[in-house]
This record gives sequence, structure tokens and C-alpha cells, in this order.
Amino acid sequence: MSQLASLSFEQETPLIWRRDRVPTLTVRADVAPGVLPESVATRLEPGIEELNARLPPGYRVVPGGTVEESAKSQASVFAVVPVMILLMLSFLMIQLHSFSRMGLVIAVLPMCMIGVVGGLLLAGKPLGFVAILGILALLGMIARNAVLLIEQIDFERKAGLKPWDAVITATLSRFRPIFLTAISTVLA
Repeated sequence: MSQLASLSFEQETPLIWRRDRVPTLTVRADVAPGVLPESVATRLEPGIEELNARLPPGYRVVPGGTVEESAKSQASVFAVVPVMILLMLSFLMIQLHSFSRMGLVIAVLPMCMIGVVGGLLLAGKPLGFVAILGILALLGMIARNAVLLIEQIDFERKAGLKPWDAVITATLSRFRPIFLTAISTVLA
């Protein structure tokens, strides 16, 4: 045991910690730098399940701390994702008045993962809760920028330009405003 922990015996005031009104013994640990607690908990899960199966009735091992809080946070975010997608599709349809244009905006959204994966790899960071929130925000920014660009292309085509020329003109005229708002959002 001395290779794993420092054990010492001392007197302590009789205090019973409770969690959900159940007497609880808390074991604390820290993870290595650069490793997510969720990944460690996932690797330990089979061993914890095996231990729980061998414990007498009324006893169990439950992960808590940052793993538990992260799971609660992710559950609250993922619970509203279907509603978010439905609202986003509704607003895109209302604004663009076309299934094909809405499909074009949706087809552009997965492109954000190129930058997300590249950024996480360069920074050496894992895909955690904050990164997931960032991805959702980035999806919104990309959808907004795509809508602005599609509307500008339609405006240029109605002005009499050929489709390719309309794309080039719209891209040149909208690049600066889209770039500046994206930079200001990132910096904010």
C-alpha cells in the first residue's frame, strides 16, 4: 500500500458525511495533466462495475466531482439540442424561403469540424464540455455567414450577373463584414 498511498492513523471527530441522505465515504484523486477526468472515469468504469457487483447490499461506488458535474452539464445541453435544431431549421426556412438554400446552409456546417479538430490537435486539448459549447456557437456563426452570403449572391443574380460572377462579387463584397464580425465575436 505504501507504493500507492501515504497511510496515517489519527483521531478524528465523529462526523458522518451524507450524500442524498446516505452515509458517504469520499475518495479523492487527481488526474495527470492534459487528461480529462471523464476519460479516466470511462477507463475505470468496468472495474468499478465489477467492484459494485461484489459489494454487500447497500454499498456502492459512484463517481462524483468534476465527472458528475460535467455529465450534468452535458445532459442539460444535449437535452435542448433537438429543440435547437428544429428552431434553427425553422428560422432558416423562414429567412431563405427555399429547401435547396436551407440544404446549402446545412451542407456548409460540417466544414467547421476541420477547424475544430485542427485547433484542438494544435493546442493539444481534448474535446471537453467547453469545446462542445464552442462548436455549437461556431455552427451558429457559420450558418449566419452562409445566409448572408446566399442572400448577397441572390441579390447579385437579380442584378443581372451570371451565377459564377454573382458568387465572386458577393464573396468580395461580404468578406470584410463577415470576417470582422467573426473576429469581434471570437475576441469577445
